Amino acid sequence: MASRMKPNQQLLVAAVVAILILLVLNVFLLYTKFKQDKTIKTQRTELDEVTRLKSELEKQYFEALAELEGLRGTNEELNTLIEQQKKELLQQKQKIEELIGNKRDLIQAREEMQRMQQQVEAHKQRIAELERINRELARKNEQLEKTAAELRQTVDQERSKAAEILAIREQLEAEKRRFEEEKRQLLRQVTRASVVMVKQLEVTPLKVRRSGKPVARKRAKDIDMLKVCFVTTAVDASLVQPGPERFYVRIVSPVGETLGADDEGAGTIRRGDTNEEVRFTQALDYQYQNDEAELCLIYEPTAALSPGIYTVQVYNKGYLAGETEFTLK
Repeated sequence: MASRMKPNQQLLVAAVVAILILLVLNVFLLYTKFKQDKTIKTQRTELDEVTRLKSELEKQYFEALAELEGLRGTNEELNTLIEQQKKELLQQKQKIEELIGNKRDLIQAREEMQRMQQQVEAHKQRIAELERINRELARKNEQLEKTAAELRQTVDQERSKAAEILAIREQLEAEKRRFEEEKRQLLRQVTRASVVMVKQLEVTPLKVRRSGKPVARKRAKDIDMLKVCFVTTAVDASLVQPGPERFYVRIVSPVGETLGADDEGAGTIRRGDTNEEVRFTQALDYQYQNDEAELCLIYEPTAALSPGIYTVQVYNKGYLAGETEFTLK
């Protein structure tokens, strides 16, 4: 009887072993499926986050472009700045896209998106400030145009005085050239409006007689001194406040040399329009009251003058305020 039970026992053991193997296999398969489901869920969450970040990035980028384009106008400087800022935004967008592509950098990508939004706001504030400056400069340019119109009206009213008409017309042309230059450099040359122009600029070569009395002469070898006179123009008090004004007189010889030495009152100034240094012969100070006043100075050369055409220029605040020529035989 015992010999017949042995095969049955072996079969039972084999069945139990098979069942245990199936149970272990099922547990392994269930565990594997759990991990796969968890991985798939994690990947799906990351994919959703990536998709959401990409969508937000595209929306934020194109909204920023639209805002910048909305600020575009006729000012070339502002338009150039907008183009530069658009390039910076594109570079920032590409950087964020690279961070999104590397899923482990999603937090940094969102931080960069916040910085990009802050950058757009900073750009908008800068553009708004430049627009404010341009409006202010345009207002001041309008005042300059009004001043030019008043000067032209003065010329028309004084047409009967031929000599004075010519001087004022030359002054208007000089003003017009300066105003055109003012338009191109409004951001740096607002103070240009405060220059006090001069007119009726005249030079009288003089010889001193033995009696000490000076008389006018034309021959270079006879000249002991040069008398330079000019009349200031009346500038509106909103542009020039009453007070001390300094005029720099420059006398240039026929060979292009500026007369005068440092110990004689000469020196150098820097031109406001070209930024170059220019020597002057003498300076003249005046308590300006927004009036037309005749000012004169005497220059006594230490060396004999040469025959030829001399140029005389008057500068105020670093800008040319008047110019004329005279000839010595």
